[in-house]
Amino acid sequence: MTSSNPKSIVLNADQEHAGLRVVVMLIVIASFVIGFFILNSFLSGSLSDDSLVAAYALPLSCVLALLFALAAAGVSEALMKRYWSSGRRVVIDERGLQATLPEGKEANLEWSGRVWAIRWHFSLAGYPRGGRERRLTAKYYCLACQLQQDDVRIIVYGYLKGVEVEPLLAGGDFHKLEPAEYYEGGTFRRLRGATDRPKLPTKVLTGKDGPYWLAEQRRWTNGIELTAGDFAMFYEAIQERVEE
Repeated sequence: MTSSNPKSIVLNADQEHAGLRVVVMLIVIASFVIGFFILNSFLSGSLSDDSLVAAYALPLSCVLALLFALAAAGVSEALMKRYWSSGRRVVIDERGLQATLPEGKEANLEWSGRVWAIRWHFSLAGYPRGGRERRLTAKYYCLACQLQQDDVRIIVYGYLKGVEVEPLLAGGDFHKLEPAEYYEGGTFRRLRGATDRPKLPTKVLTGKDGPYWLAEQRRWTNGIELTAGDFAMFYEAIQERVEE
């Protein structure tokens, strides 16, 4: 959820927080159990014994209950995202930018001083994804921006696709990274679903892409995720106020 006024922009971050994921999973389980017993009772008890539907009441109940559970979870998740925030947010006003970091600390940047920016992006295709990225398709891109003033760093990112990502990449401000080059391959690794982050070689971290990969490593633990629309709003608000 986003709110703004002439003096400030407030962007709620990390909408898919841990609490929401737990509740959504409980809703899936509860909806499936309730749906199954209701459907199974109706399909097997309300119809004649020689009915084809009654004969397949059990598998039909499982399938329909699963569809009901997924639909209930989808609707519940959409509603909860609107009203249940993670408590983390990014606030941009005329004085600067304030952010609540994942560990709960507050970080502040002031526009009156120099704020340096590092921008990068990469495709979600070609490597084993985990966590939040697993729920997205390979058509998505991750766009990220690290803002730094003295020893204060704030990393903001979003997952975008198609028409959402094209205007932001058109200006050439975002440096391209290739995560797939550093994830281990192998059939066994793919079968076991390994999704751990790659260990980057020293020559990569000290090379021309080093600053971007160091920032990407920080994003894994300290990044603040915005929705696609909010990330575009964030970037528009800060691009005239930061330096390369």
